[in-house]
Amino acid sequence: MDKIIEVRRQLLANCTIGKWYYNVSQICFSLELPWLSNIPFKSCIPPGEYTIKPISTEKHPDSFFLENRDLGVSWNADTPRTTIEVHIANYLRQIVGCLAPGMELHQKIDDVPWVGRSGDAMEMLNQLIDGEGWKIRIVQ
Repeated sequence: MDKIIEVRRQLLANCTIGKWYYNVSQICFSLELPWLSNIPFKSCIPPGEYTIKPISTEKHPDSFFLENRDLGVSWNADTPRTTIEVHIANYLRQIVGCLAPGMELHQKIDDVPWVGRSGDAMEMLNQLIDGEGWKIRIVQ
């Protein structure tokens, strides 16, 4: 069994919507910032394959971070993009270059979609990603 979650994204003018799949079954949605030429803290991340690793910070306990040094993404400050997390959030205003998972995708508030049940999605992801060797493949 592959340990790869595929995120199929739709780039919109004001946000990025993702559908997450594991072993051909959809498991959740995600919300990201729009594509803004990979500007740190203002853009969604570029497509590609990332290692996903657990992390727990004071601000985002029981979360994950993404890393692919070839794409310029790491946890440390030695790459153009840093601290890209998968963490609980429902609205675009709650994320800064990160991915917000949710079990539901809702219609727009102020012309921006939002995700519901983000805590449930994080709990599901924490149960699924049970150790090292997991990857996220982001496609559009």
